[in-house]
Amino acid sequence: MASFVVHYLCGLKMCAFMEEKFSCTLSKAEKNEFLLGNFMPDSSHLCFDSFEGTPLEWKEEIQKEKVSTHFRNPIRSLYCIQCPSLSLFLSKYGALFYKHLSVLGYFFHLYTDCYFFRDLFLHSFQFLDVSLRPTVVKSRARFVKVLKNNVLYRVNDFWNQGGIYQDYTVMNRLLLQREDFCLDFDSLEEYAKKYFVNPGICEVDYSKVCSVLQQTREHVLESLELENLKLNVFSLEDILDFMDKIVYRFWNDYAFLLEEYFQLRDEIG
Repeated sequence: MASFVVHYLCGLKMCAFMEEKFSCTLSKAEKNEFLLGNFMPDSSHLCFDSFEGTPLEWKEEIQKEKVSTHFRNPIRSLYCIQCPSLSLFLSKYGALFYKHLSVLGYFFHLYTDCYFFRDLFLHSFQFLDVSLRPTVVKSRARFVKVLKNNVLYRVNDFWNQGGIYQDYTVMNRLLLQREDFCLDFDSLEEYAKKYFVNPGICEVDYSKVCSVLQQTREHVLESLELENLKLNVFSLEDILDFMDKIVYRFWNDYAFLLEEYFQLRDEIG
């Protein structure tokens, strides 16, 4: 999955793209709806704040929940990488897209994750079995090889703070340094408390959005304290290239979702 900052930046790029493509100015409410919806798929794991098991058991519960919140196809549960099934979301909530921008924000999050897995993951590392042969089957994976330097991690070490998640923190800091933007938590939180209502997505609890924003704020502060800005797994150039292309790729695949929303918007407004 992409980091909080990557999702937020991609969300901002998507808002700017919609305004340019449809020659309009999104209202503050519309932007807030889209950006908050874009956070929602990662909200559900906050239910486990009081989880009393081991860290590994907690992570396992998180992954179980992501089957629902990230619309993973159970058929692919045997694979090391499980992308969201965009068709599952569309088939269930297609009728909501034209009424509420938070639904589009949610779907854009899933889309971003999907191609983060397919593009950046596949270009950055591969899973190996006990004989150091590439594998895509989770039960066979014993090691992860980082492709840019051929460093080997044991699978469990890779999926913790010393592996890929350390890269996420560094990634956030590097992007915050490069991008000319401000994470306006206060404005988003104020809107969320007064107006943010679930349009009918039953996999997550919209009332948890302020907790998601608070956690994102903590991740940002943590990243700003970093002194070592070395990416061990990813390449910054690849991340920036991914972010530049994701909006246009989304338009090429799902232009009809945007067109129908803005057509209805014009008819009403």
